[in-house]
Amino acid sequence: MVAQPLTQPALILVTGATGNQGGAVARRLLADGAFRVRALVREPQAEKARALAAQGAALVQGNLEDRLSVERALDGVDGVFAVLRFFETDQAEETAQGVALADAAQAAGVGHFVYSSAASAHRHTGVPHIESKWKIECHIRQIGLPHTILRPVAFNYSLEAYRDGVMQGRLVDPFSPDTKIFQISEENYANFVVLALANPQQWLGRALDVASDVSTARQMAELFGRVTGKQVQYVQISFDEARQAVGDEVTNLMRWIENVGPDIDVAALRREFPWLTSLEDYLRSHGWQSTER
Repeated sequence: MVAQPLTQPALILVTGATGNQGGAVARRLLADGAFRVRALVREPQAEKARALAAQGAALVQGNLEDRLSVERALDGVDGVFAVLRFFETDQAEETAQGVALADAAQAAGVGHFVYSSAASAHRHTGVPHIESKWKIECHIRQIGLPHTILRPVAFNYSLEAYRDGVMQGRLVDPFSPDTKIFQISEENYANFVVLALANPQQWLGRALDVASDVSTARQMAELFGRVTGKQVQYVQISFDEARQAVGDEVTNLMRWIENVGPDIDVAALRREFPWLTSLEDYLRSHGWQSTER
């Protein structure tokens, strides 16, 4: 796989740019100085889209189901960061969207396609929203699209769902107290994306599971307590109780984490990428010392 020279500054299409993950990537690319950002958005007048435009992103109205809008968005770009929103579709729809986007990128001559998959996608987890990502990975390789595949674990922003409980002194989950929970900050993940796009010779063809920290469920309760200054108790509930609260898909993922879980050497990642930050640093820099959001 031969790296194609990028224009300067390189133009990168970001999908999902108004979401947490895509938004972090778009902001990091814009801040870098070596990239221009084009964002495919459904509603250019939406608050998050207008905020992106104010930071310098060019907006293209459309969506991944509209092939013509995808082709417009891909016209003249050097690279793509692709993240798909499974929870707004389903397994078949996500797979179809990813395949169609990869095909369109190939037809447009995109030189570097960075695909956001999921940790352990290559290990056949049986979890639908991870299996769909594995099918997309396989298609990207099959058509010979120049690519990097990043497989993130759970993002730190998902911990917002626990904030009210933590502030009341309880961290509630179905995991056994010693189950390992892998996390990555959206900022650290965006760094991986920029690193890959800026160094295609080192990253083209690479697939990497990424995390910034790992803690047991019990350790996470202790960490929340240390950061918030509150006494936080870990409360283990049943998976049936969890299913009632978060639904089948998330519960299936939690069961897989409990029984198998990601196989990531966080210490080795930290040696290779010393800028990775800890979960404690993330919490302290994202307002967890108080109830302010």
